[in-house]
Amino acid sequence: MKNIISTVLLYLPLTLLAQNSLEKADIRERIETAVERGEITREQADERYAEFRKRMNPNKRGQNTELEKHYNKLGVNNLDRIKKNLLNNGIAENQLDQVLRGMIRLIQVAKADGNNSEMNPRMQIYFQDRIGLNQEQVEHVINTSVRIAKRVR
Repeated sequence: MKNIISTVLLYLPLTLLAQNSLEKADIRERIETAVERGEITREQADERYAEFRKRMNPNKRGQNTELEKHYNKLGVNNLDRIKKNLLNNGIAENQLDQVLRGMIRLIQVAKADGNNSEMNPRMQIYFQDRIGLNQEQVEHVINTSVRIAKRVR
């Protein structure tokens, strides 16, 4: 009896996880196909991805509100626009929260230093080694952070 219960307790979460992964792949394929056919625009696709992320990660809302609070303190009111920009420039969904957290620090430094903002080597390591961004993506994150800092001064 204990073996049956243990098996069910292990099998059920694995089954749900596999189903979730298949659903994500299916939705991505349908959305990208609709974009290729011209049925929807890239912006509409991004909005659908955002809605899907909200539905799939209801427990992450607390984390996102914390990020939004940090960005609001910096003077940024539309975090979704930044997220769309990052997603459109090759940042993966699973990297998004980590990139946004790193950008908070970059924006703070850029606001404090003005035009003399140079990225700390530790931040470069964070973006490339820990998150897995390539050099082009890191440059995009830096440039976006500097633009945001100039706009919200």
